[in-house]
Formats: sequence, structure tokens, C-alpha cells
Amino acid sequence: MTASALHPLSRVLEFTARGWWVPDTLDELFRRQVRARPGALAVVDSSDKAELTGIEPRRWSWARLHVEVDRLAALLQRHGVGPGDIVAVQLPSCVELVATFLAVVRLGGVVCPIPVQYREYELRALLPLAGARTLVTATRINGRRYAEFARQVCGEAVTVLAFGANVPRRVVQVDAAEHVVPVRSYEADPNHCVSICWTSGTEGTPKAVPRAHYDWLAIARACAEAAALTADDVILSPFPLVNVAGIGASLVPWLLSGCRLVLHQPVALAALVRQLSEEHVTCAVVPPAVLAALARWDVPSLRTVVAGSGPLSPVAVRDCPAPVVSFFASCEGTVLFCSPKDVADPEARARLFPRSGAMRMRLVDPVTEREIVESGRPGELRVAGPTVIPGYLLGTGDDPFDDLGFLRTGDLFEFAGPGGRYLRYVDRVRDVIVRQGARVVPSEVEAVLVAHAGVAEAAVVGDADGKACAFVVAGGAVSGDDLAVHLRGYRVEVPERFEFVDALPRNFAGRVVRRELRRRL
Repeated sequence: MTASALHPLSRVLEFTARGWWVPDTLDELFRRQVRARPGALAVVDSSDKAELTGIEPRRWSWARLHVEVDRLAALLQRHGVGPGDIVAVQLPSCVELVATFLAVVRLGGVVCPIPVQYREYELRALLPLAGARTLVTATRINGRRYAEFARQVCGEAVTVLAFGANVPRRVVQVDAAEHVVPVRSYEADPNHCVSICWTSGTEGTPKAVPRAHYDWLAIARACAEAAALTADDVILSPFPLVNVAGIGASLVPWLLSGCRLVLHQPVALAALVRQLSEEHVTCAVVPPAVLAALARWDVPSLRTVVAGSGPLSPVAVRDCPAPVVSFFASCEGTVLFCSPKDVADPEARARLFPRSGAMRMRLVDPVTEREIVESGRPGELRVAGPTVIPGYLLGTGDDPFDDLGFLRTGDLFEFAGPGGRYLRYVDRVRDVIVRQGARVVPSEVEAVLVAHAGVAEAAVVGDADGKACAFVVAGGAVSGDDLAVHLRGYRVEVPERFEFVDALPRNFAGRVVRRELRRRL
């Protein structure tokens, strides 16, 4: 693959004229921060990194990170990586992952982050689809020998590089790379593909999502503005750096603002809270499950919490120890933020989002395809604008756009507020259950369930006969009868079944895997 433009020239001209896209690249942003604050602390590892990977935790300044990026870029270049070449990276959130990401970008390559949860099936399937001929990983992650496994799975067509000790045969040891090797310069075009990410796959096979510098910067600017990030902030994200939450709402806002980035993965609540306090984190970017747990902790340094990328519990937003900026995002391009300035009431802020001027939106009846203009009537959200992808990588997904060129999001929203100035989240189109003519909206039932003192988490799914089942993680003594009475008090549809479980199945992005719950019915 060679470096090539993702978006048509007409879109580039329109969006740059409107100021929605700016002629920056990720490497330019990084170099800018290195020049502005070379000695300032830039990236910080979690303290349990050695236990996870066998690699000691690092605390790197912008200048030290710049040296490591140059070193990695030289090594990758020596092993054939150049403009447009796709480099798969399978690492937990650590400074080595950040440095590798930036090194690939520096060479004009394309980063293809692979979740560490992915195993043989995904590697065999996804790497050829993406066209990756280089893979960067670690010798071990969480007790498993990733480099050795990757060497066996990928074959000789893929060059495998690994951080850590005891590197197996036919794998390049990254730590042994020379420190000073000239890197051939590359002048990046902000419309060139910079990453290929994979959809989270809660319902099917992941799809490949290509993005240019333009796309990531549009998402990151919206996030940085909503959270009011400055260079004085300390941002922590337990999201893996493989999707829109980890990259667009964490990594690139860090590059834009020049703040400090604290890394954490996998999610361990006790370790996460310890990091929040010890690193004096001011802004945490967390998934819904972590947001719900934050209410039990006191973190004096926190000034804001950015929570998403799926629907939030109104109770969790209300009880969070710091003001919450809610965000709703998808790999394909839906990016919605709601800050306390937009909606003061924290419970309403969990589901309401102002209609952005940069993003065109329409609601469409998913059955009749008729456009919805009135408030209070749910429809599928269709979007177009500067954060929307140009399409899936060839061979990994169908055309996601409708006849008017709007992205089909698969999410149900309704217009709300005076003049329909807000969008209110309803649910996923495919998750709504139709039962004897009545519509059961899982997200509404789940929000009421978690408001019960005896419920920690809940997920509602339908079976083949249209009957609803609530899977509940109890937080105290509670029965199905108790929850039925609780739901009727809120005039919410009551599921036919309640199943109590120790935990809900989640994917690498922290979203509930509903297909797994349906299999249990």
C-alpha cells in the first residue's frame, strides 16, 4: 500500500473552508509540544505494568519520548516500513504503545492497533484484510507469550518486533535498537490514511475503519473543547488505544493540549483509583462501567470526567464526584458531547446532546425510511460531517451510507428540548424489543434498574419470541420481584425474566456483548 488520500477533494475544500478541518498532522502536533515543553512530563505508565508485561513502568518527558519515537522510527524503517505501509500494533496501553504509534506516523505509515484480547482467529483474519506486513507486540502480556504466538500465527510474510526480554527466534528485539540512526523525512498530507481501527464487534465480525489526520483532529478538537483541556491538565484513560475513545478522546487531545497522559490497562478499579489520586489526575476519560464505580471514591484533584462512549446511567452521572461531560461515539463517525454548560441537570446530561453545527444530522424511521422532524418520535440517527469515515476498508463491510450520503448509525435518537435543539438517546435499533405491540427499550429499563440500591449493573435483551430478560449484577440483597415492583413504580416495561450474574460480558471497549447474553437465553 502507498500513502493515498482518503477523502475526495470536494470534501477537503469544503471542510477546510469552514474551519472543521485544519492542515495539521499528528507528527506536527507532537513536534510542536516537544519544542514548547521538552522537559515537562508527557506520558506515565501504570505502576502494575511490570506485572502485566515484564517491562518496568516509565515516566517520560516530551524530549525523552521524542528520542524514543526517533529510535523506533529508525528501527521500523530499517525493517522496510515506509509511507503507506501498515503496521499492526498489539500492546496494552503503555508508553511503548504511544511511542510506536507516533513512530509509525512519523514514517508516513498506517497504524493498525489490535486489541490485546484478540487471539489466533482475529490475527489470522484481520492482518491480511488490513494488509499489515509488520506487527509490533511484547514478549509477554498478562502471562501469555504474545511475540512467540504472533510469530507462529503470522508466518514469514509478517515481520514481528517485540518489546521486553527473552525475545523468541525470528522476532526483532525492539529494546536492542540503536539510538541514533537518521530517519528519512516524510512530508505527510493530513488527508492521508493514518490509522485502521476495528469496530468493537458486539454483534458481528469487526470491520476495518480507515481514518486520516483530518478525522482524528476533528474528533479530538471537539473532545478537548468539551473538557476544556489545557497544558496544565493530567488526563487518564483506561480505554485501550485502539478505538475512537482511546485515540480520539484521549491520545490526540493529549497531543493538542500538551497535557500529561496517564495510561491504564487493563481496567482494575482499585489500581485505577490509586492512579487517579497518586498522579493528581484532573480529567478522567472513562467507560460507563467505570463511571458508575467512581461514585464510591473521593478523588480531590478531579475537575471533570469525560464518560462514554455508549449511553450513561443518569444516576452515575448525578453521583460522580466531579462534573461529567457525556460523550457518545462510534468508530464510524458519530461524535456527540454534552458538557455542564450545555445541560446543567446531570441526570438529563446522560442522554441529551446538543445538535452540532459541524455535523449534519437527520432522523429516519428505520422501517419506512421517512424522515422524522417532530420531537419525541424515535428514529435512526443518520450523520454526515468532519468526523465521519469515507467508508470501510474494502472487503470488511458493506456500504454504511444511505442514498443521501448520510452514515447509517444504527442508533435510535429523538429530538428533544425547545425547537428540537437536542438529541435524546433511545437505544440501538436492533436492541429494541417489540412485545405484543408494546416497545421495550432496553436502555430505559437498564437506567431504572441501576437506580435501585441493590443493582450494580444491568443489561436487557430479547429472545427469539420477543420476551425480555434482564441480566443483573447485584450490589446488595435484591430479588426479581423487588425489581419488578421497582420498575412498575417508574412505569417502565417489566422483563419476563431476571437472571442474576456475577458480571456482564464486555468487549475490549467496555461495551456489553449482547449476543453473548442472547446465547444464554
